[in-house]
Amino acid sequence: MKQQQVNVQLSKTNKIPTVSLESAYQGNLNWLTADYPTIEGELITQTNKGYLYGGFIGINVTVPVFNGGQNERKIQSSKIQFHKKQLEQKKKKLELKKEFHQLFSNYHYNQEKVRIGYLSQKSAEENLQLSKEQLDLGSISVFDFRQVQNSYMNASLNYFTAQYELILSQVRLLKISGEILK
Repeated sequence: MKQQQVNVQLSKTNKIPTVSLESAYQGNLNWLTADYPTIEGELITQTNKGYLYGGFIGINVTVPVFNGGQNERKIQSSKIQFHKKQLEQKKKKLELKKEFHQLFSNYHYNQEKVRIGYLSQKSAEENLQLSKEQLDLGSISVFDFRQVQNSYMNASLNYFTAQYELILSQVRLLKISGEILK
């Protein structure tokens, strides 16, 4: 978000006049020695020396008047990118809230599953005790007793599975809330 705000401000600076200061110093020395023929046929040696030293200072002012709307396009593009980032941030927040609410609901659902699994296991355990007494008395067969045992084992397995799912949902809640990192 900060980067997009900076981009918008930078785009706006293209419309501001700029002032620049320029300065330079230059020196030049020319030394030329040459033999020149004369009309009499002799050679005369001449030396020409040239010195050139100088400096300048200048101020340059640039005022942007019109550049085909490029500045406005850059500003609008930067604003659109900023708005796009804001929407993306809102979307991420909403997705995070949605995920948190789903995990929270799942946690309560798993709590209820554990409670029901516990009651189911206790009921199956009582049924197993009654079936054992009935088997001892001979009122049920071994096959029927075996079905009651399987029912108890399934109820116990469902109870432990529900406990495991409750622990997983609790860890997911801690993870999304950031508590697991502390």
